[in-house]
Amino acid sequence: MPRGDHCAVWGCDNDRRYPEKQIVLPHVGVLRFYSPLTKQDLASWGKAIMRDKFKVTFSTKVCSNHFSAGYRHSECRTPTLYMKGYEIKEQKPTRRPPKQRIFVSSKRKNCEENDFKQNESPKKPKFCDIDFQPESFCEEQDVAKSKSSFSNHEEQKRSYFIEQATCEKNCYRYTGVSRPKLDLIFSTIEEKANSINYWRGSVDTIKPKENKKRKKISNKKRILTKWEEFILTLVRLRKGFDVRFLADTFSINVGQVSRIFNTWVIFLSEELSFLVPWPSMSQIKKKSARAIQKVSKC
Repeated sequence: MPRGDHCAVWGCDNDRRYPEKQIVLPHVGVLRFYSPLTKQDLASWGKAIMRDKFKVTFSTKVCSNHFSAGYRHSECRTPTLYMKGYEIKEQKPTRRPPKQRIFVSSKRKNCEENDFKQNESPKKPKFCDIDFQPESFCEEQDVAKSKSSFSNHEEQKRSYFIEQATCEKNCYRYTGVSRPKLDLIFSTIEEKANSINYWRGSVDTIKPKENKKRKKISNKKRILTKWEEFILTLVRLRKGFDVRFLADTFSINVGQVSRIFNTWVIFLSEELSFLVPWPSMSQIKKKSARAIQKVSKC
């Protein structure tokens, strides 16, 4: 689809050109834009959208927030959710109430009361009645809460995509293999994947000079699990998704996606060579020579 798709539903500002401003509801895995396919869709979409002086055409776009399943399929062809804008809106800051005027008589009374309180002997506070927490402790608690909420959101987003890609209906479309075969392949690879060496760049790349005193760089801890890395490589091989899209869905860096992908492609080609018999160089040269002879005869 061309870039610049804008959702036609009233109150929805989702646009493909501005991914940072997109609103993705929790029932949606990956935000996409759909258009009507048949004349029946044109009629049903026009009744659902219900905008004045707006005609639904085959180029009209509606984002996946407005479909009940989170994406369009045969049972859910027309958008039905949030057709009059989103119910969740940010609350604007309330205005402070105006200051009350204090007359001279009331000021005198307040001053007298304050003088009387100062003359009184102060009471000794009990340690049990005081809830003392330093500011640094409160700030650390807030930072810990924000980090935990962010990590939970990343894990939910990642797990939802993997569940959607490995379910029985979508497994072959996303990975090229049915679900039982996928589990069987992963069970054969799982033990050897523990001692996998991650890709560090090709031989031709220019690397910075390293000091002799430095120790060898060890493999870092896994950011994703073995199952998540396995699904990432298969999905990219099957669907050809962009590196930035996978980095966004799996909540990792773009360099980490390419590193995991290159590592697992080499690993799978070595471990699963018995499933996909690759031809030797001599066979490839013979076939290419035969093809050149046929072309020259023609």
